[in-house]
Amino acid sequence: MTEDESRPHRARQRGRQRGQRRENQVLVKLNDDEYEKISGRAAAAGLTSASFLALLGIQDVPDSAAPAKLTDVQLRALAAELYAIKRILRGAGTNLNQMAATANTTGEIDPTALLHAARAIKTQPRLDALLDEIRQVFPW
Repeated sequence: MTEDESRPHRARQRGRQRGQRRENQVLVKLNDDEYEKISGRAAAAGLTSASFLALLGIQDVPDSAAPAKLTDVQLRALAAELYAIKRILRGAGTNLNQMAATANTTGEIDPTALLHAARAIKTQPRLDALLDEIRQVFPW
């Protein structure tokens, strides 16, 4: 068995193509953890780190990595929830702004100002949960 035949198929295939392509280079900077993981996986595959990254880079992206599609019903529900949160925050912000203007003029703070502030604060977890759901469907 020759040395070329003992290497994994990917390594043999990439080695045969050397003269068939231009030699372009890509600089990749890795932290220590990334470097160790890539080097170890490349060695286990019988490849150099550069060949390993090149082979991974030219593979098709699996469908599971593509963002999921939302149905029309799900999209409408998402939009409705976002509009509801927007309405709550806009109302609370407008009321607080008016109360702040009055407080600056009269020197007195409207006692309901804390209620409007609390309403805005209570909306934050709802917004965070909605954004988490969106990130699960559309990872960024």
